[in-house]
This record gives sequence, C-alpha cells and structure tokens, in this order.
Amino acid sequence: MDNHELVMRFYTDIYNNGEFFTDLNGLQMSRRKYYDKIPIQGNVYPMPTIMYFEDDKTRMNILSAQPLGTTNRHSGVVDVFLDRRLMQDDERGLAQGVKDNRLTVETFKVLLETKPFESEKASLKSQIDSLKQLNPVYLMQSETRQSKSEISFVPCDVHLLNLRKIKTETNESDEFSLFFHRFGTSCDSNCEFNSLRLGELFKDAIVNNLEQTASHKKKK
Repeated sequence: MDNHELVMRFYTDIYNNGEFFTDLNGLQMSRRKYYDKIPIQGNVYPMPTIMYFEDDKTRMNILSAQPLGTTNRHSGVVDVFLDRRLMQDDERGLAQGVKDNRLTVETFKVLLETKPFESEKASLKSQIDSLKQLNPVYLMQSETRQSKSEISFVPCDVHLLNLRKIKTETNESDEFSLFFHRFGTSCDSNCEFNSLRLGELFKDAIVNNLEQTASHKKKK
C-alpha cells in the first residue's frame, strides 16, 4: 500500500469540542486543540504514552506502549497514526521516501473513567496502567519464603525511575543514585500521599548512609 497512512480511529459519544490532552515524555500532560485553519498534518501531536479527551462526565484514556501521533478532527472522534509508506520525499527534511517499513507489534489499552476533578492531570490509575505497559512485570519466585511484614513498599503515587552506580575516577565507589518520580494526580485521587521513607526500604546491612541530593517542588 504505497502512499498510504495506517490510522486507528475511535468513535465515541464524548463531546469534547476538539480539545484533548497528550503527555510530555510520560511526565506531565499538555492541552491540545484542533485548528481548522491549518492542514491536518499541523494538527497531529506526539503521544509518547498517554492521550485522553473528556466531556463534563466521562474521560477516555488511550494508553500506548510506543510513541505515536494523534489528533482529534471532530468531537468524540480520535485518530492514532500507526504507520505510513511514502514513495517520494514529503519535503519535511528526510530527503527521501519512507520505504523501510517493518512489521511491528503495537500495544494499546483503552481506559474509560469518570471525569476527574482536574482536567490537566492524568488519573493515578491511568498512569499506573501506562507504566505496566511500558515496564511489564516479570514474576519471580524465591526458594525461601518471605513474610509480607518484611517487605516495604513505596507510596502508590511514587515510581522508581532508575537505580545506578555512581562512577568515579577510580571506579571503586560503592555509592548508588536512586531516582524517584511522584505522579501529578488530581485532588480526588484515592491514593494516600504518604512521605517516602528511604530508610525503611533498605536494611542496615545493605545501606549505611542515605542522603537527599535533589528535590523539585512545583511553585504555586
């Protein structure tokens, strides 16, 4: 199918008046709007992981395991651009056609929920479900049983981004950096916003000292 685009389209009865939201690198949401005065290619926005649209009662989330493009040409109708094949240059900087298409598996999840209190924040459930798509959980069983009382968990609105060793000139450091991300959720979230106590996550035999080096709080 030369010179064609493959699009997944959703038809709903959600009257959103051409307004929708997409995420910025999975960290925060940005409000989008379809403008009739510019062509459709100018109305396609990147959707790294999440997009949603809503009316005064219902919100529909589309969670993607791969970055794609999306737009909302008509109220309640959403397009997700999956792939395209061009035989000539589209004069957008590539200087050639798009002919190297490969068969790929693309994964999505559609989540319908009651409209949260705040429009510009993804719900906690949608963000957790998105993480499950991006980082599938692999269940491993230990030969020795461990009681639940010995296991510590981070709060439900906190995600472990990275754990890496700090590199030094001698490369003999035993220090590690631990990066957390706290979700920005609406006020009607059911999550208990507890403090993150790093000292309770590790045993004394593993970690001797913990030091907070960076923290970002949004200014009011």
